[in-house]
Amino acid sequence: MPWIHRGFGVGDLGGSAPSADACRRALRLAVGHFTRAPRRDLLRGPSDEYARIVEQARDYVMAHLKRPIAVEEMARAAFASQRTLYRAFRSVLGESPASFVRRVRLHRIRKGLAPRDEIACTVSRVAYRNGMMQLGRMARWYREVFGELPSKTLAEVQAGRARRRVMEVVREKGLAEALAP
Repeated sequence: MPWIHRGFGVGDLGGSAPSADACRRALRLAVGHFTRAPRRDLLRGPSDEYARIVEQARDYVMAHLKRPIAVEEMARAAFASQRTLYRAFRSVLGESPASFVRRVRLHRIRKGLAPRDEIACTVSRVAYRNGMMQLGRMARWYREVFGELPSKTLAEVQAGRARRRVMEVVREKGLAEALAP
């Protein structure tokens, strides 16, 4: 089989070796390649492009939180490849796209557990409303982020609401002095 590469000569793989001059040229090219200065554009930190990608992906996530979101969809919305999306999220936010979506959902769930107008609030209802379909995993992630189970958060919110209602009734009826120590 004949081979040709940057003027090193034409030879046959089963035949004669390249000339000494061709070997010297190949060695100079290799040494020149591996000893050159690194490209500066590859060494810089988070770029404006990464920030733009994260912002576009974040906007997409916020608009579609109520349904499952695939990383592919986020990448498409940010006009980037999945690998670039991962790099951008790691560089700008220090987390993966999937963990970002999970964190946003968990914060929405925590906020949703304390509604002012909803009496029949349940953890599962709030989780489903925010796109979390696996309640067991959601509870584990919630505990990792907030240090307590979502049911405990809900119980504390409801207990606080009950205390406030009792105090309102006490004030209305003028019983505050009778209950004071």
